Amino acid sequence: MATTTADNTTRNKRGEAGHSGEADSREATWTMYSFFCASSAALSAFNNGYNIGSPNAPELVIRACQSVDISKRGGTFPGCTPMSTGLWGFAIGGFALGGLLGSFFLASPLMSRIGRRNTLIVSSIIYVVAGLLMALSPVPAQLIVGRIVVGIATGIGSVTAPVYVGEVATIKRRGMFGSLIQLFLVVGILVAQVLGLVLSTAAGWRLLLGLTIVPAVIQALMLCVCVESPPSLAARGRTDAATAALMRLRKGYDTTAEMDAIIESQKRNETDGEASMSMIQLLKSPMRKIVFIAFAIHALQQLTGINSVFFYSTGMFTGAFGAETARAVTVGIGALNVGMTFVSSALVERAGRKSLVLASLAGMTLMSLLVVLGSIFHQNVAVIVAVFLFVAVFAIGLGPIPWLILPELFPTKAVGAASSMAIAVNWLCNCCVSLLFPLINEGLESYSYLVFVVTGAVGFIFIWYSLTDTKGKTVEQVQAELLGHSNAAAADPATSAATIRTEKS
Repeated sequence: MATTTADNTTRNKRGEAGHSGEADSREATWTMYSFFCASSAALSAFNNGYNIGSPNAPELVIRACQSVDISKRGGTFPGCTPMSTGLWGFAIGGFALGGLLGSFFLASPLMSRIGRRNTLIVSSIIYVVAGLLMALSPVPAQLIVGRIVVGIATGIGSVTAPVYVGEVATIKRRGMFGSLIQLFLVVGILVAQVLGLVLSTAAGWRLLLGLTIVPAVIQALMLCVCVESPPSLAARGRTDAATAALMRLRKGYDTTAEMDAIIESQKRNETDGEASMSMIQLLKSPMRKIVFIAFAIHALQQLTGINSVFFYSTGMFTGAFGAETARAVTVGIGALNVGMTFVSSALVERAGRKSLVLASLAGMTLMSLLVVLGSIFHQNVAVIVAVFLFVAVFAIGLGPIPWLILPELFPTKAVGAASSMAIAVNWLCNCCVSLLFPLINEGLESYSYLVFVVTGAVGFIFIWYSLTDTKGKTVEQVQAELLGHSNAAAADPATSAATIRTEKS
């Protein structure tokens, strides 16, 4: 293939910028600027967590007008917006509905057209609009619309932020940088729950919901001094800009080899008709079996009931302990979630992915059963202990692994389509739990967590028989184990053949 003038110019610029004393950027651990860019993107996850946790504590103030003098209602912004249990469930579930719309329909087109960084800035602007809608809502309808709009911003960020973080991270610390997403998310939940202790009042709840504007504005300002990711620039033909961005991200290192690898990867994408598979192509390929496994893992993350705790725990505990104690318990749950996230970061690289998912499912199923028994026999302390352990075992497996396992299940050409579909399934199941749990809890009362006992048990059996452990294995080895050599060869002949040759040798 002939080398173009532009290619020569780009290589010369890289060669002039680097000098023989600089180490290869592929061996870099991290740089301050790359960490700053990754943290800027991870604020999307913080806002995600904040909007999961913010409606929990003030639920009874907002919808049941608890501690609000109804006789003084009136004016532009009344002290509460009365709504039924079902309507409140729709307000909470609207967040997940918006997340589904943002992640499945908007994130990918925006990233392709305007880049990762600008897409995150767009999501920050949408957060500001949503915060104003919620804080200034005079009626339930506007509050619900605000929850849907904030979900759209979150859906866009939930797809874009991990991609941007992965593309600006150094090769050697991609896992560490990626863990920022989960860490920022659980910290966002905790911050919302702590603020809920003091802002669950007739005037305070509007401020609590509207504060989502603050991290959005901070993120937009931080992103203005961040570079676009080099692969995104290269994909849009801006090779010189990609080179300059990578040099800034890897200051002090020679970026020549890393940039050459990015350019070669883009050239393969342009010349290989199957370098990037569509969703339809993926579902028609032999890899559809693995797609359904990915769907199941993401569905189980939600259908085992974790958001019944993060969305509704204050309302659940208020009857037994009173509003103040219930809010304190909710903050304790959030703090435990943050602590266990650090534990899971250590465990995930030592234990197998499959074993941690199975441990999560077994523990959550058992704790759901304990919640039911404690509720039937009015053992409130047992219920609280069970809920705390429920969150703890979720955090070590089903919390982080559905997100990190996708690139380990699918080759590069398929991971984009697989991620979009799996995340959409995640949001859809999130929406179902958010919408239906208040009605389930109202109808089944003490037996409501039996639903999660069933889904956890069924999920445990499915994962036991269908998933192989991916720890320490190449994608090709995982595909060969899940599909068999013949089907793996049909899915990706070159890589599968390489795997077979390696095993024979």
